[in-house]
Amino acid sequence: MELKEIVEAPLLVQEDDPLSKAIGLMRENRAYGAIVVSGGDFVGVIDDRSLLRFDGDVESTKCGKIAKKTPTVSEASPPEEIIAGFINSEGTVLPVLRGERVTGSITRRNALKLLVDSPAISGKRVSEVMRSPPVTFPGDGTIAQARSTMRGNRVYRLVVVDSRGRVAGVISSYDLATKVIPYYKRTHREMSFRPTSEENVNRETVSELMTADVFKVGPESSLRDAVEKMISNNVRALVVVKGDKPVGVVSAKNVFETCLVGKPLNVFVHGLGEDEKMLKESLVEECSAFMERLRKFVRLTPDDALDLHVKASREGYKKRFEIHSRLTVQGRVFASRQPPNIDEHRGNWDAHMAVRESLDELEKIVVKTVKRKPVRKRFQESRIKSGE
Repeated sequence: MELKEIVEAPLLVQEDDPLSKAIGLMRENRAYGAIVVSGGDFVGVIDDRSLLRFDGDVESTKCGKIAKKTPTVSEASPPEEIIAGFINSEGTVLPVLRGERVTGSITRRNALKLLVDSPAISGKRVSEVMRSPPVTFPGDGTIAQARSTMRGNRVYRLVVVDSRGRVAGVISSYDLATKVIPYYKRTHREMSFRPTSEENVNRETVSELMTADVFKVGPESSLRDAVEKMISNNVRALVVVKGDKPVGVVSAKNVFETCLVGKPLNVFVHGLGEDEKMLKESLVEECSAFMERLRKFVRLTPDDALDLHVKASREGYKKRFEIHSRLTVQGRVFASRQPPNIDEHRGNWDAHMAVRESLDELEKIVVKTVKRKPVRKRFQESRIKSGE
């Protein structure tokens, strides 16, 4: 699937617009977020999740004041970069930029379309990736209590249950953002003579606000079916039920993490042309395998990255490859040295062999220099992977 197939027209607000405008557009368009711009340049994103902690006045608060910076992608970004952007942030929308100008947006739901046919979810069951147990909430609890529960558990949806523990509905950060926060406006008269509209709405029970038509899935259902159900119903999560009792929640983020588990997010290959796309993809896989091997001994963070620079010189119908690798680990930068036999290295006609030589040398430098994982932890990880 091409990137243009999942890019939507952006929902834009200016940084000087009141927050009420952004919330109104989200509600009208059934959108989870709006992109804040200055002119046409990207400033940040306002979405239902960032609004979960908002307690101000929607009319006097400007969009630019509460917009949060999120990862962005370009019109040429690969699927892995898009999925990584959602994993590395809580954002519900990724802005698509051309330079600093916003040209489109990608939602979590549309990003799921990239993964329907992914081998990573083929054959998997919902029970393998779901969050269990789910965070539940009584139907007679108040909206203020529900909001506090979401904040305290760092979740964006609660499964509402009846007195017998059966699923009665779902209340999400989107419900709060579009149905509750618009009332967060105080006038002098309200503050002086009667409860504010905010206080009134927060006293209501969640049963008045929740979504009663819940999209569900069984724990033994295929993950692919669950993904297709999320896409077709434009939802970011499904309640996992056994009988009529909730046993978990499977979300878009669970799917993203499943598809990228074990893959380093920051691997970049430079120096190859558009006609060498297949070679570039295979070198990325080579680098991914290297990072997997390295992380067994060295603690890697999401900010660590491997850059591979490929220099090719054509001789007749063949190419000679020279590789320079650069790795950032724990805030330190390492570059590979040339192997002892420089002439042999430069005479290598096989790009993969040249890459392996460069990465092997880089690994020796890093493992010798960087603080390694504790032996006990490495042993525990190896036992978990072996199924002991």
